[in-house]
Amino acid sequence: MGSEWKGPVAPHTVPSIVCGWRWGKEGDPEASVDESRYAAEPWGPEFDGLSSAHRFGELLHGLDRLQPQGPPNPERVIRLEDWGVWWHDGGY
Repeated sequence: MGSEWKGPVAPHTVPSIVCGWRWGKEGDPEASVDESRYAAEPWGPEFDGLSSAHRFGELLHGLDRLQPQGPPNPERVIRLEDWGVWWHDGGY
């Protein structure tokens, strides 16, 4: 599954692969959804300035608690928010 992901701080919009897991049964108070997003094209120009570890790592990892009614309740979100080339031409 692919989707566009845009960090809340950075103006980076990148094609991403979404992996999700659902834990628990519907209506269970402990039910949750675990989601991770990875770059669809880790060597794309959108990732200029990032190391290989970040290019191939998770862009976003989130855990949402499912509620009997209403939208999922975000419990924890870790995301890569901003990046860029910090050192141009050897710093000269």
